[in-house]
Amino acid sequence: MNWLVDLQRWLYSGSVDALNGLHAGKIGTLPLLLATAFAFGVLHALLPGHGKAVLSAYYAGDGKAIGAIRSTLLLITVHVGSAIALVIAGFAIYERTLGGARSRAIELEHVSQMIIVAVGVWLLVSALLHHKREHSAPALAMAAGFIPCPLTTFVMSYAVAKNMTLSGVALSVAFATGMICTVSCFPLMAIAARKGLLSPGTLNWFGGAFEWGRPLLIASALMIIAIGAWPYISGLAIAVKPS
Repeated sequence: MNWLVDLQRWLYSGSVDALNGLHAGKIGTLPLLLATAFAFGVLHALLPGHGKAVLSAYYAGDGKAIGAIRSTLLLITVHVGSAIALVIAGFAIYERTLGGARSRAIELEHVSQMIIVAVGVWLLVSALLHHKREHSAPALAMAAGFIPCPLTTFVMSYAVAKNMTLSGVALSVAFATGMICTVSCFPLMAIAARKGLLSPGTLNWFGGAFEWGRPLLIASALMIIAIGAWPYISGLAIAVKPS
């Protein structure tokens, strides 16, 4: 896992370098800085989190490619936008204590997890009762994106401290664009896998009389519930672990 730590350090130091370049008045390098920020976003989204598992679980059960792209766009917009809003709205608290920012992020993370579990339960009930999964994808995307992006939070905190708020927002938008490109690949791959499983050739190989659609919806809902509940389950396991 050392490569994850090294990648995080490189992303954070590179983000600071990009902001310092703008602060130094190197306007001519702006396109290069934005392109670099885009690349940072692509790589940053490969790290754990960012709703990849949630969207993949959802679209493994149902949904189209255009829906997956829209859900990713909504998720990352909320993910990055909440970080920007958190920093700008509460920067006075950031200046007094770093704990204030972290406590807010943890609170939002708990809310996000509870909403994900609730949406997963709703999807499970819908699958069992043969109801349509209408409007559940946007709700799930917003819930998963409700956790503020840590890289954006870092960049915006640094930018606001240096009176470079607009530059920070510009780089954050570039980050977000890169993250959208990476994250959208995961639900799209889930859709491709589902279509492959439900293709006539595959169905004939398994036995065409079996209907795979409903089991996939149920499995999709159960995975979403597990993803949302896992932080609580793992935390409980640590709490009861004998010393």
